[in-house]
Amino acid sequence: MLTQQTRKKVDVLLAKVVEAKSNLENYPSTTEEMAEQLIFLDEIEDGILELQEQHNSVSKVYNLFNTYSVTIPPEDLVDFAKLQPTLYLLYDLIDDAVAERDTSMERFISSLVTDQNKLQEEVTKMACVLQNPDFLDTNANSSRVRSIFEKIQISVDELQALALACSSCERKFKLENTRFDLLEESTAKFKLIQLLWDSVEEWDCLENEWQQSLLKQLDLKQFSMQISNYNQYVEQLERGLPPNCSVVLLKDKVERMKQKLPIITNLCNLCMKPKLWASLESLVGTSLDVEEVTLGTLEEHDVFSYGMEILQILN
Repeated sequence: MLTQQTRKKVDVLLAKVVEAKSNLENYPSTTEEMAEQLIFLDEIEDGILELQEQHNSVSKVYNLFNTYSVTIPPEDLVDFAKLQPTLYLLYDLIDDAVAERDTSMERFISSLVTDQNKLQEEVTKMACVLQNPDFLDTNANSSRVRSIFEKIQISVDELQALALACSSCERKFKLENTRFDLLEESTAKFKLIQLLWDSVEEWDCLENEWQQSLLKQLDLKQFSMQISNYNQYVEQLERGLPPNCSVVLLKDKVERMKQKLPIITNLCNLCMKPKLWASLESLVGTSLDVEEVTLGTLEEHDVFSYGMEILQILN
């Protein structure tokens, strides 16, 4: 039982030593790999003493086995015999890495600066792409524009990941924090452009649904909330995007529906009172089936032009 426990300790210790040796032998090619290796060097420089102590502890147990002629499987002895030489190799690797630390640090910083310069170049290119006038014209070819958006989103994700990696490296080594203002500005602008296209398309779908909605089944709370949400979108678009016709048209549609909202609310109240509904029919000069009437039907009969009169009927 004790031999098996000791074997497990040898396996764990040997695996740690081999992994540490491998980490120091690898030649890092990316900035993150260089950072990780430098950090690991600091850790293993302190941790090697603990590994040595664990080896000494295991050695004492094997000496006891030898003293009391405990039978040990040959393969266990082979692995134990590997441990000290591998530790010596690790000591040598640590000494070499410590001697080269300044050079490795210079190489890491040079790679980091290269990454940052590349990032800035790519962000500048993306900022130029976002100047495409079609992006602010929702009458442009939707499938073509959406296809470009997909490619831009991939670039945004990659650039944000690179910026995050650069910032993380700077924090780990307490370097001056580099700001990526143009990336933040371009990302924010791209999100607004996407919001513009999504809002225009979604609003048209909503309007179509509302036109077909039965007045008696209309959820006024949800209806009002949706109009409020799109009003906020319009405000964001006006603040964040250059002046353009698409935002103006969307704002006009939302404003028209905002103006109709109190009238629709009053009509919903009227439809619950047959006598008052009859007064409405007299006002507009046509019969309106209260069970079947939709917002589209009300629009066709120009009912919304009687806002003040509807309010008087209700009162």
